[in-house]
Amino acid sequence: EEEPGIASARNRGLQHFGPEHHGIIFVDDDEWVGAHWFETLTSAAERSGGVVSGPVHTVLPDDAPRWMVRGGFYQRPALKDGQPMPSAATNNTLLLRSDWEAAGSPRFDTAFSTTGGSDIDFFWGLRQHGVTITHVADADVYEDVPPERLTWKWLRRRLVRNGIVNTRVRLKHGQPVVRALPRGVARVGYNAVLLAWNVVRGRGVQAKPLNAVLHEYGKVAGLLGQRVHEYKR
Repeated sequence: EEEPGIASARNRGLQHFGPEHHGIIFVDDDEWVGAHWFETLTSAAERSGGVVSGPVHTVLPDDAPRWMVRGGFYQRPALKDGQPMPSAATNNTLLLRSDWEAAGSPRFDTAFSTTGGSDIDFFWGLRQHGVTITHVADADVYEDVPPERLTWKWLRRRLVRNGIVNTRVRLKHGQPVVRALPRGVARVGYNAVLLAWNVVRGRGVQAKPLNAVLHEYGKVAGLLGQRVHEYKR
């Protein structure tokens, strides 16, 4: 694909998603899959239809910062098998062609190319058109973390960016954002206290409350027009 940007690369994949294909699977270029990943993911799609998405397990290097390991950073929350999802990422996801066509054969929005989030927007839109998104707990995929992502600066930037993307996607699809601000403020307050309490107890900085605080901050930043161009050349 000659056009720079993640969305353009993903759209190139959709150009090859012809009527002779039953489904299309998205994975990232820095991942490897489990022994029975393909059979598990495709069998789940046959049973449930729509979009099925499996877990991504991050493998930290032996020399990862101690605070990062101790705090549970990069460890995604575990979902139950068959659990509905509001959206999905292109890191371990299968989409059936029949459901894609029923939703109008959408493409990835290139407005998200340099900021990331075109996958969240894409699958959020599919769900708005009635396509189900289901978690497949045993369709395991694994990824390494490059050295440049083992820093507080990178993590903070990514978490804020995720909040911004969340706001942009909701606004694009007509979801209420401003009305959710009071709940977001309450969530920040609760998690800020929890964050401090963990430090006082000697547990250090924990990922879950910190993620919540920075995510909510990113939501507000998105409302104010802020962007994080993580993938800009």
